[in-house]
Amino acid sequence: MSEADPAELRRCLDEIHRQTAGLPDDRRRQVLSELAEHIRAALEGGADRSGASEPGPGPDGPPAAGARTDGGRAPGKWREGPERRPVAARGPARPGPVSRESGTALGAVLLLGLSFPLTLALLPAAVGPVVGMFLRAAGLVLLWFSPAWTVRRKTAGTVVTALLPIALVQAWLRLLPPQAHTTALQVLVNVAITLLPLAGALWLWHARRRPRPPGMTRSAGPAR
Repeated sequence: MSEADPAELRRCLDEIHRQTAGLPDDRRRQVLSELAEHIRAALEGGADRSGASEPGPGPDGPPAAGARTDGGRAPGKWREGPERRPVAARGPARPGPVSRESGTALGAVLLLGLSFPLTLALLPAAVGPVVGMFLRAAGLVLLWFSPAWTVRRKTAGTVVTALLPIALVQAWLRLLPPQAHTTALQVLVNVAITLLPLAGALWLWHARRRPRPPGMTRSAGPAR
């Protein structure tokens, strides 16, 4: 009725005036007052219904800007679904096969740690030094080509497992006079060239970089 034709409104008003023309003045004013109340109530009810059906402007702008799209999901929001958790939070990783890095590190540690003890205990003096030299050379190659250690740790491992035992043997053979080659000193030298490589190999194994499980990130920090 808010957008009714003006001619229609005039006809309605003329009809009301004709119908109430024969009534007393008091009764006519009462009828017109009740009719006005009915019209006002009808207009207010229509306005309330139209306001409830149309969304008002929100804090982010007009209703078109805050409309929901994609199945009721507000723009810029993540779709609701199962919780995403990192791999580390899903539980311990299953043990897998030994990686190439771990195999190289294990080979280097075994060759460097057992080269002197094996040659002293199992091989004769004629071939023991030659076999020990090849074992140490192979262990050093694996050590320096392995990414399991830093350069500083590789250098320390080379000194303890190879250079110091070789220096002791050369000092025993070349620097000491023959009369100083006592049994006690020889036993001491043999124990030293056996324990030094073993201790160095154990330290290298403990100081190696562990392979990272899948999905884990290594924290950045200075190499020790």
